[in-house]
Amino acid sequence: MAFLGIGENVTAGIRMTSAAGTQGTRDQAHPLYRYYVLAVLLSVYIFNFLDRTIMSIVGQPMKVELKLTDWQLGLLNGIAFAVFYVIMGIPVARLAERRSRVRIIQLLIVVWSGMTALCGYCQNFGQLMLARVGVGVGEGGCSPASLSMIADYFPPRQRNVAMSIYAMGIPIGTLLGALLGGWIGQHYGWRNAFKIVGLPGLLFALLMFTIKEPPRGRFDPVAVGSMPSLGATMRRLSRPSFVHVALGASLATFGNYGVSTFAVPFLLRGYDINLGQAALWYGLITGPTAILGTAMGGWLTYRLGGINARWNAYVPAIGVSLSVPFYIITMMQPNLTMMALLALVPSVIHYFYLGPSYAMTSNLVEPRMRATASAILLLLMNFIGLGLGPTLVGALSDVFASHVFAGGSFIASCPGGVASAAAGGAAHAACRLASFTGVKYGMMIAVLFYLWAALHYVLAARTLPTDLKHLTAHKDC
Repeated sequence: MAFLGIGENVTAGIRMTSAAGTQGTRDQAHPLYRYYVLAVLLSVYIFNFLDRTIMSIVGQPMKVELKLTDWQLGLLNGIAFAVFYVIMGIPVARLAERRSRVRIIQLLIVVWSGMTALCGYCQNFGQLMLARVGVGVGEGGCSPASLSMIADYFPPRQRNVAMSIYAMGIPIGTLLGALLGGWIGQHYGWRNAFKIVGLPGLLFALLMFTIKEPPRGRFDPVAVGSMPSLGATMRRLSRPSFVHVALGASLATFGNYGVSTFAVPFLLRGYDINLGQAALWYGLITGPTAILGTAMGGWLTYRLGGINARWNAYVPAIGVSLSVPFYIITMMQPNLTMMALLALVPSVIHYFYLGPSYAMTSNLVEPRMRATASAILLLLMNFIGLGLGPTLVGALSDVFASHVFAGGSFIASCPGGVASAAAGGAAHAACRLASFTGVKYGMMIAVLFYLWAALHYVLAARTLPTDLKHLTAHKDC
């Protein structure tokens, strides 16, 4: 952990936004305290992703019971959640530029936790849609406020690593969601999975009382001043580097969510395993490797970005592009063990993009623009990636399944993706084969978006050094 700078005297050269030398400010500058803050925010983000992941884990039994299509499953995981998630992001971020970010995060935790538990009581698609909207409303402002706080606890050179650690909340939350959701869903039903993972969020809201609001812009050479207008922030973000970073991150997120939403249904339909086993395989394949990939992305950009700023964008480009052939080969494997082994490689390298994308966004703007800039980045990532990724894969899955199904109308013959209880063995086999084929090809199309994402990261690398100099000629060491 030496590269995090734990042992350095970080208080030297720090410019405070209020009268220097107060005890509270000195306490916040202490290295151990800022890592404690990072750990708490990481824990909140893990819980955030655990709650949003649970629907994709128990999606297959939920689909069968409520007789949903893959398109509807994609909507519940995608647009129903993402639209209000992104709508809330910017207003909450603007509030976070001038109000306590700690209190904002506390309130949002309570909202999304309650709405997650409510999903377990829903009886139809419409009710699930409304509950997922509530989860999106609650989770919408958490990351912008958290990223803004992290930027005020860590100097620019260390933000790649700090934000990569924060970004580990995605794979860790996904892993816990898979393990807990799969086990609870297998033994107690999908409804109890929502209830059990939703309610403990109140504990995390209480934990936020131990966090102090940091001074804004303490590590930055430019004056903090008053909060810039939204127009000023948008003009700052119109620089080519941010545009391409945002598009690259959004397209990478498209592929990520398109695949992860349907990974457990893919395993259940294509291999002879139950929900608990499928969730365990998924968690063990994607959780540790994604944690490793996110950490490696932060470490590589920390090391290489100090030599040449362009590497902050080249590292994500390399990771997402190299993952494509591995994913395609993985999905073609008939053997579960071989499929799992091959999936380890892309599960590591495609996550190189997360931490650097957050860090480049924070480094390209002024201190009081960071929450808003992060919200805009997350708006694009979640609308394009989370909103459209699962929805498109679900729609493609239904189209491909209908095309290969030989027994008439796939939707009519296979409600919920399975044959009726009275149907014969041939009908059950035909429905299962069509469902598996459909979701497999839908996921393959989703991973091709990684190549498009890589192109934008390469374009971002061309202008990144120039755009950073427009903000400041000072380089934090």
